[in-house]
Amino acid sequence: MYTTFSSNFLRTLFSQYGMLFFKIVTVILIFFWVIRKIILEKKIINSSSISIVEKIPIGSSENIIIINLKEVRLVLGVTSKNISLLYTLSPKKEQSKKTLLVKAVKIDDAIKQFAKRIGIKK
Repeated sequence: MYTTFSSNFLRTLFSQYGMLFFKIVTVILIFFWVIRKIILEKKIINSSSISIVEKIPIGSSENIIIINLKEVRLVLGVTSKNISLLYTLSPKKEQSKKTLLVKAVKIDDAIKQFAKRIGIKK
């Protein structure tokens, strides 16, 4: 009688611990699956061919945005109602310091033109 009680008790105890172990392993596997999905989504988003290099506020709703678009850098004027292409730069890899200085001067001119176009005096 004592052995029957202890064997039933052990069977119940092992089945409870077995179910607990199964639940813990399942939760861990689901956790790693979710983390893997989040990391893959982040890599897909970060591997986009468009990236914002710099955003310069001009007014309350006006900005100058420099973006990389595949092999080209674009300088855009952005308002609440319009997006204008101000300038196209050569690829980032090929630019030397001298050409960057020339491009910076041209970008300043483009910013001034954009500010005049939207009515901001600078």
